[in-house]
This record gives sequence, structure tokens and C-alpha cells, in this order.
Amino acid sequence: MRGEISISAPPVMTAWLIAPRLCELQHHHPGIRLRLITETRIASLPSREADLAIRLSRPTEPDLVARKIGSLKFWLYGAKDYLDTHAPGERGFLAYDESMEVSEQQQWLRGLLGGRPLVLQSNNLEVQYQAARHGAGIINLPFFVGDYDAKLSRVEDEEYIPLVREVWLAVHSDLRQVPIVRVAMSFITACLQEGLRIDEADADPIASL
Repeated sequence: MRGEISISAPPVMTAWLIAPRLCELQHHHPGIRLRLITETRIASLPSREADLAIRLSRPTEPDLVARKIGSLKFWLYGAKDYLDTHAPGERGFLAYDESMEVSEQQQWLRGLLGGRPLVLQSNNLEVQYQAARHGAGIINLPFFVGDYDAKLSRVEDEEYIPLVREVWLAVHSDLRQVPIVRVAMSFITACLQEGLRIDEADADPIASL
């Protein structure tokens, strides 16, 4: 099989869960190329801006079919030294800028501030992440990033309920039976289920797409 498949996905999921496993796809299907679109905005499948999309909420556009992959937890993290030297009331937070103000992650984090400052705002999560790793403040991260960074620790001395979001894989109805699209869907699903530690029984069957 040969061809190119374009996939729209959140930047952090693309970098941490998909990109490290691209060599597997290349090994089994060397003729298939992926184009990964990692903008923070949502690419439009009906407008053919992408062939597949990973979304953190159920897609509602017409002519799309979607499969729930599982759920993703977000936690608060900080550098170990920062948490040891800053009491809860003294901590600053790192967050998105106004371009992401309506996102659930941003609204969840703002609900936890309690009058504490946002010491950095950026539309790029990687910028926030690097600042947090070096002691700039508290950050909201998906667990598959924060739990595996030895420089970061979960914030355990504050009361909050972790944010949980659904992860969906969507495709235009006209493309769902195209062989290379089916291969790409299976590859993306495997990347996400392993990276998010999701039991296959907890997700919708891929045949539902």
C-alpha cells in the first residue's frame, strides 16, 4: 500500500505517543507516509484539512464517524525543589495564553488558582513544560508526560480533582474503508492505547468506525 495520510492531533500527544513509534509503521508499511498536523486549533475534517483527527471531545461535525479510544487524565506537577520550597499559597502557575482560554484544561486550571498568579502564559505547552522542569511554577500536564519526568512530581498537598478528558479518533465517512486509512487508524489506536495505558476492552471497537 502506498499513499499519504494526514492526521490532526494535539501537539503533546503527537510528540510523546505517536512520533516515537513511527519506525514501526515504516517497517510494516514503508509505502505509507504520515503528515502530522499539530496545531492547537482543531483541523476540519469536512473541509479536508486532515484525513484523521484525534480529539479530546466527541466530534459533532456532519459526515464524520468517530471511535472513543479511552480517557486521559491531567494532573498538577512541579519541580521537586520548587514544591519543597514553596507552600501551596505561595505557588505560581504556568498556563496557556488567551488563544486557549476556552479549553477545558485552561478553565480547570483557573479554577484552582485561588488568587495565586499566572507567572507564565504561552500558547506552546513545551515552553510551559520546560519552565516547570526548571522550577518556574506549577503546570497542568497529561500524566504520560508528568509521571515519566524525574524532575517533576505530582502536587499531592493540595485538594483538587484531576481533569479527565475523553480521547476520540475521527475520520470522514468517505474515507473510513480506504485500506491505507484503516492501517493508519489501527496504528494510531495502538499508539494511544499503549501510551495512555488503556485496556482495549474499555474502548469502542475499531470495527465501529
